[in-house]
This record gives sequence, C-alpha cells and structure tokens, in this order.
Amino acid sequence: MKNLVVILSHCNSGPKLEALRNLISKIKQKDLDVMVVTHIPLPKDIQDLVEYMVYDKSNPVLKWPEYGIADWITASLQGPITLHNIREEHGWTVFNQIKLAGNIGRGLDYTHFAFVNYDVKITEHMVETIKNPSDFVSAECTFNQGVTCHLLFQILSKENLDKLISLCSRKDYTTQNLGAEGYFHKLRENFDYQVYPYKVKEDFNFVWVSNEISDGKVNVFNFNTLSDIFKIFVGADKNNLVVYGVNQETKLKINGIDIPISKTEILNISSEIKSIGFYKEDEYLDLLPFYRNFIEAFPNTWIKVKDKDI
Repeated sequence: MKNLVVILSHCNSGPKLEALRNLISKIKQKDLDVMVVTHIPLPKDIQDLVEYMVYDKSNPVLKWPEYGIADWITASLQGPITLHNIREEHGWTVFNQIKLAGNIGRGLDYTHFAFVNYDVKITEHMVETIKNPSDFVSAECTFNQGVTCHLLFQILSKENLDKLISLCSRKDYTTQNLGAEGYFHKLRENFDYQVYPYKVKEDFNFVWVSNEISDGKVNVFNFNTLSDIFKIFVGADKNNLVVYGVNQETKLKINGIDIPISKTEILNISSEIKSIGFYKEDEYLDLLPFYRNFIEAFPNTWIKVKDKDI
C-alpha cells in the first residue's frame, strides 16, 4: 500500500505560505509523499519540498449569474429594508483541484490519496490513518445545525477517486446548489465510507461577527471599517447608499457635499461617487479606497425597500 498526500491550496499571503511550508514539513517528517495543487504560482523553495507540483492558473471561481453565495441582513427605515449581496463562490475550485490531482494521480504508483487543506492542523492520528487507510475516509463537521462532510481531510483509494471524478462536474455542482461541503456530502452517498472520528481543525477561516461575514478584506455589508460610528452599504447602481447602525451623529462628505447623519437613511447620489468620507470629531477619514474595494469585490449588491429593489 503506497499513499500520496495531496495538499489543496490557494496561498495568496505570507502567513498562508508559511502554513503550507509547515504542513509539508510535518508530512515529510512522516515519510509520506506529497503533491501540492495550486491555482497561483508558489515559490521555488516550496516546489523543491514536494514530489509533485500541479499549477493550474485558471482558478475557476464561480460568479453570478452562473452561481453565487447570497447573503442578506435587515435594517429599519420606517419599516424593514433588506441589504443583499451575492458573492462569488470558491467551492468549485476545490473540486477542480481534486479532479486535477486525480487525473494525474491515476497514472502514478499510489493506491490511496489523502486530500488535506494547506492550513490543516495535522495530528498523529491523521498521519496513522493516512498510512493505514480505508478505501474512503471522510471527515465531518457541524454546519447550520446539521452534520456534513468536511473538505479539510478526505482519503480515497485510486478506484474510488476515479469514480468520484466521474460523478463530479461543474454543471452538476451549480445545478445541485448545495455549496462545496453539501455537494461532497451528496457525492459520497455513492460510496461505502468511514467517518473520521475526530474533529479536524484549520488555521484560517471566514470570520462571523454579529450576523455579518467578512471575507478577510471587506465586510460584506459594510465598507466603513475605519469606525463603528455607522455602517454603510452600496445599492445596485453604486450611487445609492444606505447608512445604518448609526451610534452617534456625524457628517458624511460625498463629492464635496456635507450630509448630516443621525439615523438610518438611504442616500441617492445623483452623480458618480468620486470622493466619500466622514468626520470623526474634527478629523476627516477617507472612505473612497474602501468604497472602491467594496464595489470591485462585490458587484452584485442591492437594497430592497418594501417591494422595490434599488
């Protein structure tokens, strides 16, 4: 029995690259072969650490209207208003990497393939399971008050990996509308599998705070990350803004015009926003870079007021 550890990665920062290096080092200390799959270039020192390096720069992130992740929250303005944001979806990139590794791996001299995320906190028990695997081992986690599989750690025999790849397609992924974990959960129903008995942990993850999600750069519902005085969201045409969660009176300054803010309200800006900021005491804080980052990161946003989308 010969096993290959396949590390799925998208290491676009220094800390993530360091997590990848550390994981490779720990796995290599256990006399296991390693393949790294990536959608972005990796430094040569990392390439030199592993037996196989697979680089596919296509990085098939799914965007609306093909597919997306819908988030929404409510605020109040003489009745409820709803803020909507459909984000791009990265789950299919995981399956793309699994398919790449499997298509290459079927020609290699390995009987089993262990798939782990680049930032997984690998344990002695995980290593022992990799070295003495069953033909399908699947980690699980609790998600939305239900149990589903966890893509941080899976082991498949070569035969099961071939079958999984044949069942998995981009069209099916978007049609099923289950998300990455849910889709893998459905796929594994076609197999006899064993559940990995311990919780698998990772170093990096999305951060949820007070019913708001941050992608690590920009909050999905608020581009004012300079202060907690107020929150601000962008409507569909990018010139409609909703200010909400106001904790104290202040002034927004948009295109050179001061706008007093004391409560939740919708601002209809008549022209392209070329400057935007606010006053905190006597200091002017520039929000324009955050506004531009927001509309670039989240092109599919809108505000629903009663039955009208703006």
